[in-house]
Amino acid sequence: MLTLVAAVSAWRIALLAMEFNSELALPEPAAARTPPAIRDPRTPRLSHRVVLVIVDGLRLDASYLPAFDALRARGAGLAAATHYPTWSRPGYITLLTGVPPEASGVRVNLVPRPIRLDSIMKRVTAAGMRVTTASDIGMVPPLFINEDVNQLSSLEHPKTRDLVTPTSGLTWPFDEVRKADTMQELEKSIEAVLAKPSDLVIVLAGDVDRAGHSRGGASALYREAAVTFDGALGRLVPKLDLTRHTLIVTADHGHV
Repeated sequence: MLTLVAAVSAWRIALLAMEFNSELALPEPAAARTPPAIRDPRTPRLSHRVVLVIVDGLRLDASYLPAFDALRARGAGLAAATHYPTWSRPGYITLLTGVPPEASGVRVNLVPRPIRLDSIMKRVTAAGMRVTTASDIGMVPPLFINEDVNQLSSLEHPKTRDLVTPTSGLTWPFDEVRKADTMQELEKSIEAVLAKPSDLVIVLAGDVDRAGHSRGGASALYREAAVTFDGALGRLVPKLDLTRHTLIVTADHGHV
């Protein structure tokens, strides 16, 4: 009897969570109806390549590791606060559009339709430059599909090994999209996109977040995932020329 009650309770909680997601999402925020103010700074190009690495779920104190610390010593280290509750997709959208959750309309992980906000990918593409991405958790590109789609979850995007292309008839502001299944495979996907001319490279790594959801942010598994990513970061840095390239490593949220 207790097992049945627990199962029913879990089912009701799941339904409430789905309703919560739906109610908080804003289909068409005012920011999407406002044309972006684009001003040419008329300055020389400051970086030949920008690599943005988003470590899903990495809490600040968990980042004090050798590769992270080496980057702090060479560049700048800052603390950032996220919104509450901490969800991934609102964080992705804020990082890629500059629009916070209260204005973007993306306040939870449920994103039924493409985002109609200007983004760094659109700006780079409009300037005639190349955008690539590699991830081992979810996928960012479908969130920014250019065409109208009623339900993003209904789409299946063709995948050949780790290379993903949009569903026939659809486009997104990425020239190359790679989706790996593990952190080890993600490193190979990153190597693949870096081997070609790419002006903006967006990397999304998910092992730390998975460990946080599985065991919590204070767990040995979470710490181990952070250490593993730090090792991957240490192998990534030598592949870049930091006198000409810009590397930004951040997180969408943390874990408790």
